[in-house]
Amino acid sequence: MILFNRIILTITSSLILGFTLQYAQTPDTLWTKTYGGAENDAGLSVKQTPYDNGYIIAGYTRSFGGGGRDVYLIKTDENGNPDWTKTYGGTSWDCAHSVQQTFDGGYIVAGYRYELTGHADVWLLKTDSNGDTLWTRIYGGTANDQARSVQQTSDGGYIITGYIESFGAGARDVWLLKTEPDTLSLAENQIRNPQISFLGISPNPFEEKTSIRYQTINDNTDIKMQIYDITGRLVKTFFPPSTNSLVPTVVSWNGRNNAGDKLSSGVYFLTLEARNYAKTTKLLLIK
Repeated sequence: MILFNRIILTITSSLILGFTLQYAQTPDTLWTKTYGGAENDAGLSVKQTPYDNGYIIAGYTRSFGGGGRDVYLIKTDENGNPDWTKTYGGTSWDCAHSVQQTFDGGYIVAGYRYELTGHADVWLLKTDSNGDTLWTRIYGGTANDQARSVQQTSDGGYIITGYIESFGAGARDVWLLKTEPDTLSLAENQIRNPQISFLGISPNPFEEKTSIRYQTINDNTDIKMQIYDITGRLVKTFFPPSTNSLVPTVVSWNGRNNAGDKLSSGVYFLTLEARNYAKTTKLLLIK
């Protein structure tokens, strides 16, 4: 009898992602979930999504998609219940090895794609918060090259690592690839953001205190304002008052986290959400 892999997400005091259908009988297990279909499906990367405390899983699926293996992206809530699933790829072999939520609330996915060239090339895929594709990029040469990890950098670009066979000193070499800032996603974020008419920060950079000014199109719009460090960790949440579309709302930030501790100098990212739309901007705290 053939046994097929099925993605399993186990939540304990740590976050564990595996491929076999087995349950650890340990007292700290909170819940487990499985995802997939009748064929082989695997999760190769999992991250907590800082904007909603859910989870994002990336890997491959043979149960769904266009054929062969397709990139498989699963977004869940904090209890592991799927918010949505997406597949990406063609009729050949495509796979994701790494995923991260980006500063604009979307996702960056890295892995490889065979479909276009007949050999593996690094595949970088950017989606919005709903998993819809914003853009893709292919990197590599005439041999097999794959990405194994991706992170967004403080300038809004991406750093990718994996291996390359097309170039280098031997059969297979470590490949480190840095992209320029993701201006396409920033532009897309602006287009998809009709609720916020103005967002400004002054001074920026700042030492002791800065003022965040924003204005919405409609009065009494519910606002969610949060600040993240460059690792995506939530450090500060604001509960601003109801908005007035005629004048800006002003919120002051003193560079401290939710516990009142002074944060270290560096780059931070402010996300302002209004009626399911969001704007993200950079802050620089200096000392």
